[in-house]
Amino acid sequence: MFELSIARKYLIPKRKALSVSLISLMSVVVISLVVWLVLVFLSVTDGIEKGWLSKLTTLNGPLRITPTKEYFASYYHQIDQFSSSSGYTIKSIRQKAESLENDPYDRSHDMELPQRFPIPHLDERGNLIDPVKRAFSALDHLKVSYQDYEITGAMVRLQMIRETSQSYLTQVAYVATLLDRNPHLNELMIPPSASDISHAAFLTSLDSHEVIENAVYLPKSFQESGILIGDTGYLTFAAQGASSVQEQRVPIRISGFYDPGIMAIGHKCILAPHQLVHALMQANQTFQMDPSFSSGIQIWIDDISKAREIKKQIINAFKDQGIDQYWNVASFHDYDFARDLLQQFQSDRTLFTLIGIIILGVACCNIISLLVLLVNDKKKEIGILSAM
Repeated sequence: MFELSIARKYLIPKRKALSVSLISLMSVVVISLVVWLVLVFLSVTDGIEKGWLSKLTTLNGPLRITPTKEYFASYYHQIDQFSSSSGYTIKSIRQKAESLENDPYDRSHDMELPQRFPIPHLDERGNLIDPVKRAFSALDHLKVSYQDYEITGAMVRLQMIRETSQSYLTQVAYVATLLDRNPHLNELMIPPSASDISHAAFLTSLDSHEVIENAVYLPKSFQESGILIGDTGYLTFAAQGASSVQEQRVPIRISGFYDPGIMAIGHKCILAPHQLVHALMQANQTFQMDPSFSSGIQIWIDDISKAREIKKQIINAFKDQGIDQYWNVASFHDYDFARDLLQQFQSDRTLFTLIGIIILGVACCNIISLLVLLVNDKKKEIGILSAM
C-alpha cells in the first residue's frame, strides 16, 4: 500500500504541480515499456530455443554414450574375431549385452591369439570386466531411458509403382537403428496421408505384389520426393564374396515417414530394424565410418535442463564400475552440429539483455535530466519558499 500511496501522490495531477505529474507518468510508462520489451525479447528467444532443443533431442536423445578408442582396441571387443562361439565376428553393443559369457574365447578349442593381442582387463576376482553389461547396469540404477544404436551406409533404390506409371529413386543414404524404446518415437512419426492410404489399397489389389519383411521408415524429405507408404526397393552394398567383392541387395518396404528434426544426417537417414543394420555393418565393404560414430547408446530424460547434471552422474557411475576409459559421455551441448547454434542462442540472449539495460539506462537518464531542468526552472519559487 505504501507504493500505491506514493504513485497516487505523484501521478494524480494537482494544481500547480501538473509538470511533476506528467514527468512521473512519463517515467512510469517508459520504464514499464522497456522492461516489457526486454521480457518479450527473452521470452521469444527462450521459446525458440526450447522448440529447437525439442527437435534436436527427440530423435537423438539429450545424452549419448559412444565407445572410445580404448574400447575398440581392448581384448573384450576384439576377442570375438578369434572365438568360434561368436562366429569369428565382432559383436554389437546389444549382442554383447545379451551374451551369457563375458569371455567367449576357448583356449582349448579356438585358434591361438597373436603375440601382440591386447591384455584382458580383469577385476579383483580374475574375471574379465564387461564394459557393456556394467554400463547398462549403471544406467538402470540411474533410472533413465536408453537404447543402443548402430549407423551404417548403403545405396537405396526405391521403386514407385503407380496406376499409370513406374519410376525409380536412387541415392546414397545412412541406415540407422530404429530406436523403439524412444519415449518420443510416436511424436516423430508422420501420419499417413490420403495418398498413402489409396496407394496401399492399390498395392493390395496387385496379385503379384511381393511381401517384404524388412520394414523401414524414411525421413519426410523422401515423402516430398513422391515416395508413398507401401513402396518397395532395396539397399545395395559391397560385400566380400568367396573370391572377390560383390554387390549385395537387401529388399525393403516403406512402412512410414518420420520428422528427423535437427540432425546432421537426418534428411538422409533411414530407420531400420537392429538386425538389418547390424548385418549391413558386418558385410558392408563400401562405407567405412568412424567406429565411434557408428555405434553407441542414446539416453532420454524427462527434463533436458538436467542433461549436464546427469552426464556427471553417469561419468561418476562409470568410474565406480572401472569402465570410464571405455566410454565417452556427451550431452547435447557437446554435439558438433548443435554447439554453434547453442552459442548463437546464448549470444542473442545476452545481446537482448544488454540492449534492454542500455535502453533502460538512457530512459532513466532522460527522466533525471527532466527533473533537474524542472528544479532549475523552479529555483526562484524554491528560494522564496525557503526564505519564508
